[in-house]
Amino acid sequence: MVSKIVTFLTRTRGNPDTADRFGIADFLAYSYLLLGVLIILVPVFWTFLSSIKPERAIDSFDT
Repeated sequence: MVSKIVTFLTRTRGNPDTADRFGIADFLAYSYLLLGVLIILVPVFWTFLSSIKPERAIDSFDT
């Protein structure tokens, strides 16, 4: 079951003879997905770090 999921998630586009090659379209797709994940997770991580800081450290941040 897990091997089918891994195969599905790592498959590439194109001809089955060249399926092992990682093309530019695959690179762009994964880059776009990684950018989206970072845009979503960075604010969550920032919020988490702010929640565990002492209030004194948060108040000392000059804006």
